[in-house]
Amino acid sequence: MLSNLLYFSSVLFILSNLYYLRNYKRLDTPIDLREKKTKLDYLYYILEALFYIWLLIGTFSSFSHISIFLITLMLIRQPLVFISRKLSVFLWKLNPIIIIGSMIYILFRH
Repeated sequence: MLSNLLYFSSVLFILSNLYYLRNYKRLDTPIDLREKKTKLDYLYYILEALFYIWLLIGTFSSFSHISIFLITLMLIRQPLVFISRKLSVFLWKLNPIIIIGSMIYILFRH
C-alpha cells in the first residue's frame, strides 16, 4: 500500500514539475496579477505543498538521502538571491529538472 502511494506520488510530482516547466512564466506571476486562472494552476500549487510534506516524511524513509539532498538544494537556493541573482535564477529553473530526475530515480530504484 505504501509503496503504491510512493509510486503514485512520484508520478504526480513528475507531472506537476513538467506542468511548471511548460507554464513557469504564468505560475511565477502572482495570482492577483494573472489574466487567466485555471484549475490546473491551483492543482499545481496543492501538489507543490504536498511535495514539501512528502519531503519531510521522506527524510525518515529508505530514500532519505534524496529527500535531504532536495531539502538542502531548496535551502541553499534561498540565500543565493542575496549573493548572486543570476545563480539563484539558474537554480530556480534547474530545480524542477532535478526533482523530476530524483522522482524517476525513486521510481526505478524500488
